[in-house]
Amino acid sequence: MSQNNTFHRFLDDAILKRRLTGKQFAELTSYSAGQVSKMRSGKRKTDKLMRVTVSRILKDVRLSMVSASADYHIPTFMFDATSRKDVFTTSNDQRREERERQDLEESYNEAVRVPKSQRTEAQCQAISKYLRNYMEEYTSEETDWLAKAEYAGLDDDQIFQMYDGFLKDYGVKE
Repeated sequence: MSQNNTFHRFLDDAILKRRLTGKQFAELTSYSAGQVSKMRSGKRKTDKLMRVTVSRILKDVRLSMVSASADYHIPTFMFDATSRKDVFTTSNDQRREERERQDLEESYNEAVRVPKSQRTEAQCQAISKYLRNYMEEYTSEETDWLAKAEYAGLDDDQIFQMYDGFLKDYGVKE
C-alpha cells in the first residue's frame, strides 16, 4: 500500500473537507488534539476502534471503506493517487476494467474446466489474472458509484446514510 493510500491520508482529507480544526475534531472524539494531530500525520498508528470511531463521527464513506480494507482485508474502492476522481474518469475506468475482465473470461472458463491437479502453469495464471481483474472491476464499480453520488449533488452525510442503509438492509446482521 502506498503512502498516499493510508487511513491517515483519508482522515486528514475528511477533516479538511468538513473545515474542522484538529482541536474541533478532538472535541468530537475522546482523543486529545495531540493524538489527533499524530493520527492525521500518520505518526500514530490507528487501531480498529479508532478507525470505526472517527469514521462514524465524520460519516465519511471513503474513510469507512479504507477502514474496512485495513481491518478486514476487504477490497473496497479503487484508489489511484495519479488519476482524477471525476465521474467521467471513474466511469471510463469502470468500463475499461469490465472489458479487461471480459477479455480474460474465455481463458478462465477453459482453465477451470481442468481438474486443479492437472492444470498447467499457463492455466493457473489465466485463473489468477481473471480473478485479479474481476476484483479490479468490482472496486472500480464502487469508485464509480461514489463519484456518481457526489456528482448528483449528494453530500457526505447523504452518501453515508445511503451506504449505511444499504448495509443495514443487505449486510450481515449480528
